[in-house]
Amino acid sequence: MSTAESASLTPATSVSKFGSSKNFAGRSSISAYRLVLAPASYLLTDTAAGNFERYVKAGGNLVVGPFSGIVNENDAVREGGLNAALSELLGVQVHEFCPLRQEDSARITWDAGSSDVGTQELPVAVWCEELVTTTATVLARYADGPRPGAPAITEHAHGSGKAWYVGSDLDLDGLATVFRGAYAAAGIGVPDLPADVEVLQRHGEDGTRYVVLLNHTDQAHTLTIPGTDHEATIEAGESQTLQVTD
Repeated sequence: MSTAESASLTPATSVSKFGSSKNFAGRSSISAYRLVLAPASYLLTDTAAGNFERYVKAGGNLVVGPFSGIVNENDAVREGGLNAALSELLGVQVHEFCPLRQEDSARITWDAGSSDVGTQELPVAVWCEELVTTTATVLARYADGPRPGAPAITEHAHGSGKAWYVGSDLDLDGLATVFRGAYAAAGIGVPDLPADVEVLQRHGEDGTRYVVLLNHTDQAHTLTIPGTDHEATIEAGESQTLQVTD
């Protein structure tokens, strides 16, 4: 299975940062999801690329990470550029890979009005790409590094949906700013939770709602149960599963 055929709502490393739940979609349809992430989808089949295109065109929201859509299932680079499989969907072309030396780094800054974080800089430690936009909107640019002033993060309206492209490796805080806009576009609420605490919701076949609390920290936390006025305390390193009556 290619990485692109295994799409997730949000990456596991960023989920606890936001307290948002995630799921993993294999070869089944992704049309039911409001937000899909395709991280580092280096090997991307034509089928998977087509699924992404139809998903966004029908109103889905897709965030694509760097080094994606490079080769097909035979590990062959496609004609039309380094990200040919996704360039039309993303509205951006990757012209060159620009990995950083171990002693080097780069910074990304948001274009005015493209984010609510103002002048916050996003550090890059490993990977940069030279991006050329065709129809995408530039959200952030490289402040320095191999391609100063060039696009680094883009957004593209495609059909009824949107697709974002992140051309660099970002830390958790950097990813948080990107996903904030994607969550808003997808209509996904982000609960105000302590770092490394998760609240997940699942529904049984009979419609029963279950709330799962996960505490990855070394201290107890008291949380408000979503959709209720009740609170529950979750001890350090523990988990709880609660049956909730709406």
